[in-house]
Amino acid sequence: MFKNSFLKIGFALIFIGIFVMSLEHVLAYINDYSIDVEKSNNIKNNINYYYDIFNINANELKDDMVIISDSFNVYFDDFDIEKNNILSSIEKIHDRLNNNSFKIIVLYNSCQYDFDNNLLNEKCRVFSSNYLKMIDSYRIIVDKYNDFVKQYNSYAYENGKTKLSFYIGDINLLLKLIYNDLK
Repeated sequence: MFKNSFLKIGFALIFIGIFVMSLEHVLAYINDYSIDVEKSNNIKNNINYYYDIFNINANELKDDMVIISDSFNVYFDDFDIEKNNILSSIEKIHDRLNNNSFKIIVLYNSCQYDFDNNLLNEKCRVFSSNYLKMIDSYRIIVDKYNDFVKQYNSYAYENGKTKLSFYIGDINLLLKLIYNDLK
């Protein structure tokens, strides 16, 4: 008789243990799923929010690049005067790139995931493309300025004028790493 009651109690305890362990696994799965959904929503919100800001900055930067590119249409006689305007424009572009590095890093990190949302995937694709164009354009402007300075320095040497120094500004390391990874 005691044997039968102990067996019943034992089976009941085993059943309760299995039920509690199963319930714990189900609750952990639900918790992990809700955390994943929350993280996914945060990533999607980051892409939507920072993409809009990045797009505005990219358009402003593109306008600045056009203006500075037009600034090189100057004679050597006037270049030593115009160089300050050109350099301040290059610095403005440089600062804008570096000041937006947080947004760029958040977008880059957020776009490392695959989404079932075509709009988000397209925003990530456009971000990557525009970011590469921005950095390439900045480097082209700096190279163009330095080439112009090189030509000016030959002119200055022949005409007894003071030589100008080259522009050595560069983007920060994280922006370089992102650029190299997206290439």
